[in-house]
Amino acid sequence: MNSSGALFFTELLAFFSIYSLGSLAGLLSEKSGIVNIALDGKMIMGGLIFTLFFQINGFEESLDWFSSYLALIFAGLFSMLYATLLCFFTINLLSDHVITGTALNMIAPAFSLLVMFAIPNGGTTISDVGHSSSWSGNMDSFVIIMTIVTVLILLFFTFFFHKTNYGLRLKASGENPYALETAGISVKKTRWFSVMTAGFLSGMAGAIFVANLDSFSGTVNGSGYLSLAILILGQWTIVGITSFSLLFSVLVAVVSEIDIGISSELAHTIPFILPLIVLVIFKAKSNGPSSAGKPFKKDMR
Repeated sequence: MNSSGALFFTELLAFFSIYSLGSLAGLLSEKSGIVNIALDGKMIMGGLIFTLFFQINGFEESLDWFSSYLALIFAGLFSMLYATLLCFFTINLLSDHVITGTALNMIAPAFSLLVMFAIPNGGTTISDVGHSSSWSGNMDSFVIIMTIVTVLILLFFTFFFHKTNYGLRLKASGENPYALETAGISVKKTRWFSVMTAGFLSGMAGAIFVANLDSFSGTVNGSGYLSLAILILGQWTIVGITSFSLLFSVLVAVVSEIDIGISSELAHTIPFILPLIVLVIFKAKSNGPSSAGKPFKKDMR
C-alpha cells in the first residue's frame, strides 16, 4: 500500500473509532433517559488529558508504545469524572438536559485552553503529542488496535442490551422509570452508571482524535456533535451507529487525504453539512427513546 493509501486507511479507522465510541456513549445515556448533549465537551476533556500525559510523563522512549494506552485510560477516567457534573445536575437536581450539556460543552474548551497556557511550552495549540521518534512508527498499530477494541466494545454492548438483565434494566430506566422503581431497582443509580460509562467512552474517543492528529488545540473539531447526528441517523441502534460511523469516517478520510477539486475549507464542511441535510429529510423518523430528557421526580418527593 502506498503512502497516501496508508494515510487514508489510518484516517478512516481512526475516525470510525472516534465516531463509534462517541455515538455509543450517546446511546448509553439516552437509553437510560439522559440526553447527552455534552459528548463534545467530554471528548475535549479526554483529548486534554491525553495531551498532558505526554507533556509531563516520565516514561523512557522505549515505553512510549505502552504509555499511549495508559494515557488513553487516564483520558477515559478524567472524562468520566467530568461526566459526574452532567449526572449531578440532570439526575439529582433535575436540570434541563440540553442546557446542562451545552454548558459543559462550552466549559470544556475554555478549561482546556486555560490549562494549556499554564503548562511549560503551552499555548493555544500543543503539537507533537507523543513527540518521541518511536511514536510515528506506532501510530498505525495504535489505530488498528483501537479499531479492534472499538468493534469488541460494540459487540459487547449489543450483547449487553439484549441478553443481560442489567441491560434490560438500563433500557427500562429510559422507557418506563416508574415501573423500574416499583420493581425495587434504583433509577438514579442506573442512570449514573450509564452516564459515567458514556463519559469513559467519550474520553477514549477524544484521546484517539488527538493521537490521530498528533496535536491538540482545545477542540475535537465538532466530533461530539457529529457523533450525536450519527446516533440520530442510526435510529438509536448499535447496527445503525456502526454503519453511519463507517460512512462518515470514509467521508472524512476522503476529504482529508484526497484532492476532490474544491477548496480545503469547503471540503471540510461536507461531513457536517451532509448529516444536517439527511436529518431534515428524515426528521419525522428521528424520534429518540420515549423518556429521554424527561425528569424522574420520585426521589424528589
